[in-house]
Amino acid sequence: MIRFFQFILISLFLLVINVSFAQNIPESVEENFSKKYPDTEVLEWEFFDKSYTASFFQGDNYVVSIFDKNGNWQQSTRQLKEEQLPRKVKKCWKKKFKDVQFVTAMLEVDKMAEKPKYHISFESSQDLVNLVYNSKGKLKQRVKEPIVQD
Repeated sequence: MIRFFQFILISLFLLVINVSFAQNIPESVEENFSKKYPDTEVLEWEFFDKSYTASFFQGDNYVVSIFDKNGNWQQSTRQLKEEQLPRKVKKCWKKKFKDVQFVTAMLEVDKMAEKPKYHISFESSQDLVNLVYNSKGKLKQRVKEPIVQD
């Protein structure tokens, strides 16, 4: 019973720290977020590796956007549905990987000074396969990771 109360106290402490920290986002970060994503409400701000990360929804899409300590936008990652992939990406992916049954993620990654890239991850019989396409549908990277089963 004591451990349960310790857990509750620690959880409340972390919640208070997180809420109080969220109020200390630099004004330049909040201003630039509002310019890039007007009328968008941030679900959560986090500070990690000298950057501020905002998590939010843009329509039905979950987005994570990163700003440096001066408020400069660095990158955003947006979850996509298959119908939101660019036509050329979808065509090339479906042609080469037509037997894929279960997609674990479809993402658009937009970085400062780069064109967006499209990440598609799925499970094959033994591997997790991660593909990266450019907007023209050209496969730029393919990484296989073995699926570890306990």
